[in-house]
Amino acid sequence: MRTYRGPRVDATILGAASLLALIVGSAGGATGATERFQVVPTPVVAVSGGAATYVGVWLSADDAVRLDVSTDGTYERSIVGRKQSARGQYRVDGTVLLLVDESGIRTAVTNSPGGIEMAGYQLARA
Repeated sequence: MRTYRGPRVDATILGAASLLALIVGSAGGATGATERFQVVPTPVVAVSGGAATYVGVWLSADDAVRLDVSTDGTYERSIVGRKQSARGQYRVDGTVLLLVDESGIRTAVTNSPGGIEMAGYQLARA
C-alpha cells in the first residue's frame, strides 16, 4: 500500500493564525464585536382555529402523563417511565387537536368532561 507524501499543512499554525487575526483585528474590543449583532424579539404567534382552548399544561390524575401545548404551535408530551419525551407540532382539525411528533406519529386529542382525552388518558389542566 502506498502512502500519500504530498504537502502537509499544520492545523495548529492555522488555528493560532486565525486566533491572532481575531485579536488584532478587533480594535473595538469586546463591545465592538457584540455591537455587530442585533437582538431580535421573539415573535408573537396568534393562536387560532380553536387551539386556544388546548394551550397550557395538562396532567393525568396520577401525574404519569404530561402534555405541554404552547402558543407557537408546538407541544411536548412526557410519560413516566419513558426516557425521552415526544415533541412536535399540533393543529386543530375540527373539534380534535391533532398532535404530530418528530417521527410522524399522529395522536388525536379530544375534549372530554373535565378536561381532554389523549390515547386513553384523561388529562386535566395543571
